[in-house]
Amino acid sequence: MAFTAFQQRCPQILAACPELQAYQEWLKTQRTPSSRDYLFSQTRVRFEPRKQDVVSLLPGLSVAHKNKRTVLISARPFHEIVLDGVTVQQAERILRAFDGQRTLLEARWDSGVSPGCFASFLRASFGWVVFAPAAIAQLENDLSGTEITRFPTVPYGIERAYWENMIDVRAYARLHLEALSSTADVLRLLRELHVLALLGRHLNSFYKPASPIADQTVAPGALYLDMPRLLERGERTIFLDGPRVNVSLLGGQAYHDALYRSLDDAEALAPSRIFSSGGVDWGRVVTARSEKDDSFGPWFCPPRPIVDRHWDKLAGELMGAVKAASNRNMQAMTDGLASFHQTFVRLHPFHCANQSIAMNLVNAVLTMAQGFGIPHLILDLLALRLSETAYRKLLARAVRAYGVGGMDAPSRLSTLMARSAAMNAVVEAMAGGSSQEQHAGRLAADDAGWALLSD
Repeated sequence: MAFTAFQQRCPQILAACPELQAYQEWLKTQRTPSSRDYLFSQTRVRFEPRKQDVVSLLPGLSVAHKNKRTVLISARPFHEIVLDGVTVQQAERILRAFDGQRTLLEARWDSGVSPGCFASFLRASFGWVVFAPAAIAQLENDLSGTEITRFPTVPYGIERAYWENMIDVRAYARLHLEALSSTADVLRLLRELHVLALLGRHLNSFYKPASPIADQTVAPGALYLDMPRLLERGERTIFLDGPRVNVSLLGGQAYHDALYRSLDDAEALAPSRIFSSGGVDWGRVVTARSEKDDSFGPWFCPPRPIVDRHWDKLAGELMGAVKAASNRNMQAMTDGLASFHQTFVRLHPFHCANQSIAMNLVNAVLTMAQGFGIPHLILDLLALRLSETAYRKLLARAVRAYGVGGMDAPSRLSTLMARSAAMNAVVEAMAGGSSQEQHAGRLAADDAGWALLSD
């Protein structure tokens, strides 16, 4: 009796990780149709309350019955929240149980309402008028939420598992960055960080990235080595399958035109662009369309296959930036981080969570030298269009504009949100037909800097 197939496959079966299996099962429950907010630009609560959280209320809340529905009312700021599935009496009992001392579980017990009723109340109110300040403060103390998001936002707009996992990524990176000595070391670290980003240090903090590909494949620690497959059909390019990143001109062409001109890289606007250096392919921008796309658009296709020279460049840039940070050589550090970040996002080594890991490492090195990092902005998308020289200039601008330290967490968040808002105002004005020069005349001189349009 032959056992050939069994003998070949049994070691893999025995080595199967139950935590990974649990994560894959959880992912299946998350793959439901919903509107996608890939850039997290929508204002909504993503932070998850947990039973051990001690919660507090916005002062002055009241409950009323309006139009046959229960409404929770905040006077300052004025806000009305509809509480579906909750009566006025139930809402009042829940409010009384939220005394700033009880945990959520204790508040549910002591309110006497059903778990379903309590959950309905929380879904509507948490993050708007019901808060978990101690939980937020602990996370912010471990790693500022401004360093793990594209745009500065209120803490309740950050997914809790993501925040916790990014703390683990940062802590693990700190343990290993200065000990890196080879390409193999760096590649192993990156794969370990990818597992941490998705599962956390205890392998039970599950996070699903917002990238569209996460609906199909999320493989913790596994490299994404598939080739982009394109079919050239005269003036049309059809995208068949494989890795690609959308590099649409977010904010409008006028802003991108001004930005690229300020960086002396007008070619970044081209509908197609091939990147190569020393005979090594570094990917291409192409205007293409897949069977699922509504129209043709700009996409970046990463270089494949990934060869040793790719990994060696990535590793050398990270190790060089770490050394420069240790020596407080800020110029060399920033240049090295720009090269590392651009190389990382061009390689697109994982199916998803590439930007989260890349910018966490960038901010880890920045923190070594200056004590704080920066928001992610859309630096990754710009890096995919720009030349290396232009991107070094851009990252230096971002570090100067958004590297804010020496203040408490609320003040830092307020400062960064104000600068981000000023950037948005510049971009929106330019999209509406105002030139950079005209807009600068109406706003503060610093606004061009917040918009990354000047050094």
